[in-house]
Amino acid sequence: MNNGYVLQTAALRLTCLEAGGKITGFELAVREGNNWASMAKTQPLSHLIYQDKQNQRHEADLVATSGTVTAQSLHLTGDFTDVDGVKWTLSVTFSLTDSPHRIAADYRLEANEARKAYRWIGPSLQAGEGSFGTKKDKALFPGLEFLLGDEPSSDTRFAAPKYANRAVPHAYRITVPMMAVSHAGQAVGLIWDPNQDWGRAWRHPAALFSSPNRLQPNAANHWMALFAPSVEPRWLNEGETEAHQPVGIDASNAATLSAQLVGIPGDVIDVLREWVRAYGLPALPDPGHDYRANVDLCIESYLNVAWDDARQGWHHTLADPWGPRFESILANQLWRYSRWSEGNPVWRARARDQVQRTLLHMRETLPAPHNVPPLELALVYGQIDKALESAAAAAREAMESQQENGSWGWTPDAVANIADFKTEDRLKTMGTEKDSATGFTSGKVRPVMKYALATGDPKAVASLRKATDWCNAQARPEGAQTWELHLHVPDVLAAPYLIDINLAVYELTGDAHYLDKAEWWAWNGLPFTFLWNGYYRPVMRYGTVPVFGVTFHDVQSWFGVIVQWNGLWYADSLFRLARHRRADGPIDWLHLAEGISRHGMQEQIQEGPYKGFYPDAFNTVRGDEEYTWWLNPQLIGLNTLPQAGLPVNADPIVLRSGDGTPIHITSGATVADSRLSQGSLHLLLKDFAGETSYTLIGTSKRPAKIICEGLPLAEVDDLDGATTGWMWLETHHTAVIKTIYPKGAVSLYCQF
Repeated sequence: MNNGYVLQTAALRLTCLEAGGKITGFELAVREGNNWASMAKTQPLSHLIYQDKQNQRHEADLVATSGTVTAQSLHLTGDFTDVDGVKWTLSVTFSLTDSPHRIAADYRLEANEARKAYRWIGPSLQAGEGSFGTKKDKALFPGLEFLLGDEPSSDTRFAAPKYANRAVPHAYRITVPMMAVSHAGQAVGLIWDPNQDWGRAWRHPAALFSSPNRLQPNAANHWMALFAPSVEPRWLNEGETEAHQPVGIDASNAATLSAQLVGIPGDVIDVLREWVRAYGLPALPDPGHDYRANVDLCIESYLNVAWDDARQGWHHTLADPWGPRFESILANQLWRYSRWSEGNPVWRARARDQVQRTLLHMRETLPAPHNVPPLELALVYGQIDKALESAAAAAREAMESQQENGSWGWTPDAVANIADFKTEDRLKTMGTEKDSATGFTSGKVRPVMKYALATGDPKAVASLRKATDWCNAQARPEGAQTWELHLHVPDVLAAPYLIDINLAVYELTGDAHYLDKAEWWAWNGLPFTFLWNGYYRPVMRYGTVPVFGVTFHDVQSWFGVIVQWNGLWYADSLFRLARHRRADGPIDWLHLAEGISRHGMQEQIQEGPYKGFYPDAFNTVRGDEEYTWWLNPQLIGLNTLPQAGLPVNADPIVLRSGDGTPIHITSGATVADSRLSQGSLHLLLKDFAGETSYTLIGTSKRPAKIICEGLPLAEVDDLDGATTGWMWLETHHTAVIKTIYPKGAVSLYCQF
């Protein structure tokens, strides 16, 4: 045999392992300075379980007996004669790719007579074998596992035993077809095309993941592998490692399996980057209508389906036990639609009426400061001073319970009383008193973030930064939905919260480290997002699973269940991130945000009594809703209305004067230009012609004069009662400016 069976890039090396004149497997190593760090060994090269002519089961290690090496590839072949004298031929080709961190692995198995196989293993890695063993920093199997430290796969920590076995899942539960393990600053994994044919027209090879490897005796590694046949009731059930009904293989029906082997400095997210670099983001879904049509669909749904006229509120769902209520995101969209000249005139009037009636009802039935418009709505509606005081109260209340380390501590009160699910036994599985998680803390700090951005309040800014630093020291997005789930369950809803707080601190401080971290957390939302779809499941693409776990531990599994409202929060934050950085290497954040948003549009029902609503949960394996629980489309509208030219978010801008004094700008209008010059702030604001909106200027310096379109604005005591003007809110160190837009744009000068 040739001792030079090596294929190498500048960063990755594959070396064949030989014994007795045969190639029995290979080692994968990653460059570490001038040395090579062994990350995985695979022995045997392949493995077969077959059925003989007497229907007896047999196992065989498959090896190679010859090989050919070129500068770009390594081709291995070997024959095996089974107990019936039938010859099987294994061919394996390793090839260089367009990335120094990836080597393609193409396996082929054929027999010279018709044979039946219970299992044939193709590309496989035993990560840590002969090196770091069962240790790891992280492991990732998107859609199913996001492991830290000594957490094992198929564990019962986040899922009761009946849901726990995820070693061999249905392909439609895998969000991104990859598996990876990291240790000591290096990562190794498999990535593949899930729609590949492995025999005749059979697609979706089975994926096996065990970390640490508990499927082979005396193993000290983490096992990742592709094998045939697929998880399909006729052959293989989920969780089984070999088929209960064998599949045919012969010379005219060879089995093939392909993947790419990845070795890269970093962690498992860097293997995910390589998947995106290799296969790209998929095409955007076609929901059958465009963003402008979606505005009409959402608005009509709010007005006609969600609205309860007698109770003066909107239904969050069509089976909500709490009944119709004030929905702040929905109300903001309706009021802004009522100001939009492109809208249906009748709908605009109805939108205005519904919002006014609901706010009046809220003012009469709720205590202060919870009975006023939220800040986003007040910027175009009014009552801005009351809204700002309400925001301040919410921030103060949140900061009172912040822990010394910057986090918020979990208590059993975080768990909701849903049906009879909140029992003492279940509570023991859901969290530990005063412990925290990235999603729990980043969710709790959101009212602090809102107030800090609007006003620059020093205590709120310090609280937000402390919470953000604590979150950034953690390792994964988790624990944002503790009303029904474990505090530490991997959770996609944590990703947008973490993106938002990092973008906020970046805006507040100008420190690019926080923009980098926002992008890092954006990558960490991808494992929950379907970046592919089966041929018969186009709806999978850009759907998001909420968590890698089970509600109340044993009530509702979320493996392979799309809950798109979670993803729509993620999309909203991705749109925000894309305004700072459109892309990061192989990924386009705007494309991803649009994909998730269009998936939401795709789920909306177009006609009937639920028009515009969409299901809470969709089962990708069954191809149907998981249960009946229809949601109003306010989170779809949050993403699609701006794409149609109807802004709904008021994202603050922070400028700094020459002496470093921050100036915070938050407006109901679009801030087309903002700059400081010679001690004055200049703003160019754009809004719909003839409409009125409010702008906040948060600063420690009280303005001496505010000029609008060349004329001084009057300082007034009652801004709601004035046509235009401004007022200073000393408590918040914020000026509030009310302006009308006769021609759709105004220039403001604020002199300090």
